[in-house]
Amino acid sequence: MTYEFQAFPAWRYNVDGGRVFEDQAEIDAADGDWFDTPDFVVPTSDERTALAAEAAAKGIAIDGRWGIKRIREALNVA
Repeated sequence: MTYEFQAFPAWRYNVDGGRVFEDQAEIDAADGDWFDTPDFVVPTSDERTALAAEAAAKGIAIDGRWGIKRIREALNVA
């Protein structure tokens, strides 16, 4: 039995974490940029700053330790 590479299912990563995709079409349909390795994922402080400003405008108190994912969750709940 010889090894045969299979591209999918495959893990892909973005600023919110990682998930398994079943095919390329699913990746293409997903929001945001997805990378083969978490090493390429670099959340920008500008994005966090913008989300924090949006939360403040809506009256949502955020903790300074919160990351982008947690701030988005708070915005989605409000």
